Amino acid sequence: MREFDGTEPTLKDDPVGRIVRVTFSLAPAGAWGCRIPPAPSPPVPSRAHRRSEVPVPKTRAEVEELLARLDERSADELESQDVDFKEWGRDDRAAVIKAVDWAVCMANGGGGTIVFGIADDLVGRRNAIVGVPRSLDTDRLRRAVCDRTDPKLAPAFDEIEVPEGTGRVLAMHVHPGIAPYTDTSGKGLIRVGKDCLPLTGTMRFGVRDKLARPQDRGRNRGSEWDLAKARVLGVVRSRAAKGEAPLANADVRRITGFDRHRVYRLVQQLVAEGAVRIDGHGRAATYVCCEKPATDGWSEKSTPYG
Repeated sequence: MREFDGTEPTLKDDPVGRIVRVTFSLAPAGAWGCRIPPAPSPPVPSRAHRRSEVPVPKTRAEVEELLARLDERSADELESQDVDFKEWGRDDRAAVIKAVDWAVCMANGGGGTIVFGIADDLVGRRNAIVGVPRSLDTDRLRRAVCDRTDPKLAPAFDEIEVPEGTGRVLAMHVHPGIAPYTDTSGKGLIRVGKDCLPLTGTMRFGVRDKLARPQDRGRNRGSEWDLAKARVLGVVRSRAAKGEAPLANADVRRITGFDRHRVYRLVQQLVAEGAVRIDGHGRAATYVCCEKPATDGWSEKSTPYG
């Protein structure tokens, strides 16, 4: 009989495939906390992983390269599905709560990196890099994120010394795992493009399959397709509400990780369902929100879309 040691049990090295019984030793009340090992540096993604367009945390070198590009572009322009820039704020307690939200959001979106200490609407390193407080303890922040998330998240951190601002920025690397994630109050968010959207409805049902282990993904293609549709539609609605530019084909490929053939089929299905309409043709085509009129007495105004 094997004792539970806090790791996921497996049947590795069991040549005949026997069923292994795992026992759990109950700890005293209050003993279950976030036992966090020293956080390793985020692994370097493989070339195959990069080509698949699956969101992954950035390496330290990639974060430093992004910081160098702030001389030419604003942080907002550099953000993507797996990269976000945030200012830390003056109130540490409020900033920690926000950090929990952003960790949950990024984990549900497939993983990625949040860089703290950056004003996202300014161009030039001297203007954009404001830094994080020197007193900020990354071990305490990691424990706070772990304590306030369900399932538990234990992000890795890179502390990067810079000549601007407070002299220090912080990169929080969030890896995907057993989704969906929420905070301990049950609130969930998901990264869709450059936005954090509420994790509700179809998104909540499909996110676990989207982030399933590679060997299991073949069984979950229907759920993955539904989640991709929900994510695209969520961004279309969000951009329409904010008066931002509509989605283009490249945006849909980035959000979903699909190739152009699957993107075409997905968009055609959304058009057939009356959820979006196409403006333009070919590579210049964009997709805007176009909900079907209700047929059961509910008007579009009275329905809480988005």
